[in-house]
Amino acid sequence: MNQKDILILVIKIFGIYLIVRALEMFQIIGMTIVNLSQIPETQRYGYLVGSLLPFLLLIIGAIVLLKWPHRLSDWIYNKEETKDHEQQKIIKEDALQQIVYSGIGILIISNAIPRITQTIIAFITEVQWSKAVSPNTWASVVGLVIQLCIGIFLFYHTKVLIKILKNNSTTVK
Repeated sequence: MNQKDILILVIKIFGIYLIVRALEMFQIIGMTIVNLSQIPETQRYGYLVGSLLPFLLLIIGAIVLLKWPHRLSDWIYNKEETKDHEQQKIIKEDALQQIVYSGIGILIISNAIPRITQTIIAFITEVQWSKAVSPNTWASVVGLVIQLCIGIFLFYHTKVLIKILKNNSTTVK
């Protein structure tokens, strides 16, 4: 196995993980549909969107990861680097770290998707009904933004992180 093969495997594993996360959303969708009559009529649409949107986003993410793992691996690595490393069967430490950090980034982003849509719906609902947003919702928004930034950074900028960690480890010695 070369670096690209391992990265493709990681992308496919996380595609399957997204499907599992999407299936977990069925409980929320079912509870929303069962309790729809108890939800005020003006809020039903928001609840339906809030329960269906995370499911759809996770499924779309899974389809992207499972359908195009080769394109994503080319995108994560530069195409020139990928061609150079395709012949190498031994994976270097930096390449393995890059693959692992990208995978962790996907994991963090996928875990945030259900909470993002629910927080957006809560934010919109609070603004519509009370014209103010509760501190709890603001805390959720800030936490999600930080979580997404970390996930996106890990997915897109693994080389920067590896350089930072190497510089820190060499200065500590």
